[in-house]
Amino acid sequence: MTSTKRIGILTLALGGVFAMAGANAQTQTPEQRYQQELRQCEQLSPTVDMQACKREAGAALQASRRGNLQNHNGMNYDQNRTERCAALPAGQRDECMMQMSGQNTRTMGSVEEGGILRETTITVPATQ
Repeated sequence: MTSTKRIGILTLALGGVFAMAGANAQTQTPEQRYQQELRQCEQLSPTVDMQACKREAGAALQASRRGNLQNHNGMNYDQNRTERCAALPAGQRDECMMQMSGQNTRTMGSVEEGGILRETTITVPATQ
């Protein structure tokens, strides 16, 4: 028998809609990243303005083609994720890393709404 544990963390949105897109974004071509961002716009609909979301994705594509798009403060996504989770108590770090990787995680919200809510479902064995 198992029980389900749900974790919800409100991540303050300090950057663009796509600031938390994930570590794999660094290995994608600008066009692949653009297509991913368009899919994210569709997933976030109706909670975000679709036209604004698409404009942001297009602007990021243009900036990337010009070589002007960089990680926030030059920090890579893996390092950022690890540092965020390392600040938590030891018992919460593994769950944080799972959530930041997107595994078993549902993401809601937007920058316009003031934050992104991530809900991760973790199945743990029931105690006997």
